[in-house]
Amino acid sequence: MNKEQYMKALVEALSSFDEEIKNEIVSDYEEHFDNGLQDGKTEEQIIAELGSIDELVKELNEMKNGKGSERKSGAQGFNFDTQKAAETFAEMAKNFASLLGSMAAGVANGAEKMGDSMSNGAETFAKDFKEGFDNVSEKVVNKTTAFAKEISESYKANRNAYEEACAKEEPAEDKRNYDESVSDVRRIVIDTDNGDVSVKASEDGLFHANYENFGSANQQLSYDFDVYNKDGVQYVTLKRKGGVSNFFKNLLTPKITVDVLVPGLLESISVSNKAGNLYAEKLNASKADFSLMAGDINVSDSECDNVNVSAMAGNVKLEELNSKNLFVKSMAGNVRANGNFENAKITSTAGNIHMDAKVTEKIVTTSTAGNIHIDLRDCKGYKVDFNSTSGRGNFVQGENRISGSRSGVYSFGDGSLNIKCSAVAGNITING
Repeated sequence: MNKEQYMKALVEALSSFDEEIKNEIVSDYEEHFDNGLQDGKTEEQIIAELGSIDELVKELNEMKNGKGSERKSGAQGFNFDTQKAAETFAEMAKNFASLLGSMAAGVANGAEKMGDSMSNGAETFAKDFKEGFDNVSEKVVNKTTAFAKEISESYKANRNAYEEACAKEEPAEDKRNYDESVSDVRRIVIDTDNGDVSVKASEDGLFHANYENFGSANQQLSYDFDVYNKDGVQYVTLKRKGGVSNFFKNLLTPKITVDVLVPGLLESISVSNKAGNLYAEKLNASKADFSLMAGDINVSDSECDNVNVSAMAGNVKLEELNSKNLFVKSMAGNVRANGNFENAKITSTAGNIHMDAKVTEKIVTTSTAGNIHIDLRDCKGYKVDFNSTSGRGNFVQGENRISGSRSGVYSFGDGSLNIKCSAVAGNITING
């Protein structure tokens, strides 16, 4: 079969479907032919990559026949309504920003104007907000928290349901496994569009990368995995690629894993993922950046001089992390951090912050909707600058205790550790 015959059969097979869907799929298949021919492939090779038209129609019919929020037991039964809960980050960001409205914008603007004094910026906004809209802040915060929780739980529920369905089915023969081993790697960039990403220290001191896609042939076809070195930086990328219908890319998300083993000492490592969980363990780096749009971030048993963590919808958990400077920003999710730090700055828009750590110089924590709880290890004393619109402060150092306080500055012990805490709606607790 050649291209003309294949495309004619495709158009005929799609005749019963919506015109917009049909046109999009045909256009994308045409694009795949064009790209393949430019790369030197034959029409027969491209047809083999695109796969069976009957399978394509079967998948379309299964999704078309889905009812309400129900899903079929197989992985291919992931229908419109259930998948909608696991939207891409861009759509979630729009919805979330719309709900927060001027509240989130005000906090962000206040923080930006005040530079490092985020607590003062948040306090200024909170006071203006409360004066202008009496008792509205608490209502908005409650809605914000509920919405954030719904995003996170919906995403996790759909990912779990989908993975359970995948486990019941026989995966396609082509899992697209890759294994690359490279020596003398000191800088690493991992950039993925989907899947669970795991980064660990390798036992042999070398760099390895492995990718598995457990989806159907069409789902596997829609991703491009690459491992390469450029200007001394080792890259690992997983991207959705053109040539396969956007219809499938948006509605069907297969189970994907990206496992990377890294040398024991790195100058820098950057891990960015759009949808999925991120795990990092036993890393040793001068600089580490972790960014995730939808899913949880877990970093454990690692030593990194400077750590930056950014999460959109999901929880952040840092276990036994040793770092000079820790910076965490979370929009919808809880943050838990324990370890040893010189400076720690944690910001959460909708979620609780819990620290259990030894910090020697400074802590800055800001929460719009959530509580802040700090347990200090080996602390001889601290000075806290505390601001909250509708919450209370509870501070303990040895036998000294202050409970139910409003905004203010309090000093305990030798006051050597500087702490700034700010919450629009939430309580702040510090145990020295």
